[in-house]
Amino acid sequence: TNAIAGVPFNATATATSASAFTWSLSGAPAGMTINSSSGAINWPAPLVSLTARVATLGFDPAMLRAELQESAGGLGTLLRSRAQRGTVLIVVDQLEEIFTLCEDVAERERFVEALVRPPRSADDPVGVVMTLPDDFLLRAEQVPALRARLAPSIHLLTTPTRDRLRRILVGPLRL
Repeated sequence: TNAIAGVPFNATATATSASAFTWSLSGAPAGMTINSSSGAINWPAPLVSLTARVATLGFDPAMLRAELQESAGGLGTLLRSRAQRGTVLIVVDQLEEIFTLCEDVAERERFVEALVRPPRSADDPVGVVMTLPDDFLLRAEQVPALRARLAPSIHLLTTPTRDRLRRILVGPLRL
């Protein structure tokens, strides 16, 4: 199995022997853990992933990491410098993974803070969209940076009708 620097990595290993043994890691990257009984490896790093994605806009990854560690508001300033020609929209699909894959509460809070601080107003050229299933709303409300922003920002999506689903699926194919 290969891992890519800057991208969260999850893997599970399965043993074929019935003998009991313990799994362990040696020389693992910072933050990587292994379940000693199941062998499940987990390396959640939301800020590393965010840094890798934002770096594709032409930023130096080391400078980005330093900026995110120093100040959550710094991301907005950096993105605004790139948005002079339009809008920069960050889309975080499956935000619930910060609860299911990231056990480090401080890392989770820094990640969310970095995301919610950039947009200053509806006219700001930097925007953030996050998707989250409703069964994670109570957990999300416990994250300080989301607490005040959650209720006024919720947009409920329902199951589309058959005709609407057809337009959603077929419409882009016409382009």
